[in-house]
Amino acid sequence: MFRHSNAQIRSSYTPLRTIGRGTFGRCVLVRSKTDMSQLYVIKEIDLSKLKNAKNRMEARREVELLKQLNWPGIVKFVESWEDHNGLITNKSNNFVNSLQYSTSQDNDQPERKLVLPQEYRVLNIVTEYMDGGDLYAIIQNQRRIGILFKEDQILDWFVQLCLSIKYIHDHRILHRGNVDTIRN
Repeated sequence: MFRHSNAQIRSSYTPLRTIGRGTFGRCVLVRSKTDMSQLYVIKEIDLSKLKNAKNRMEARREVELLKQLNWPGIVKFVESWEDHNGLITNKSNNFVNSLQYSTSQDNDQPERKLVLPQEYRVLNIVTEYMDGGDLYAIIQNQRRIGILFKEDQILDWFVQLCLSIKYIHDHRILHRGNVDTIRN
């Protein structure tokens, strides 16, 4: 689906493994090249798989919302960018031949820049990595080994979820189930 061929990932992050897949993309666990102890997740959203311009706009709006949020129970936004992420690989490809270029005149040096149609781009969203996993996986693992959770643990998670939902509602944001990640 995607390759780690874009300059942003190569220069800043080392891809480790895919940790999730969905209809429109995937999540990749990466290591920072500047601080080897830091792990992050890059959520790659293939904008070409979204139905229309409105859906692509909503995906980009997610970035703006994540930038605003600062709460212990919500994954922290790090950075984002859009690129073609390996879509252009074959110069004889009709897709490549149909692309347009813009010319900029910065520093008296004409430079041709690829103008990639919005629907052929990949939106990359970098967030912190929550090493505890998601709540669903934790519950499934506990069920598999046959051990019940302690009541205090359940109440702690319940309070974290409620406070996180209150925080985003106070910011007039409706959640889509993305508050189920646990910090260790």
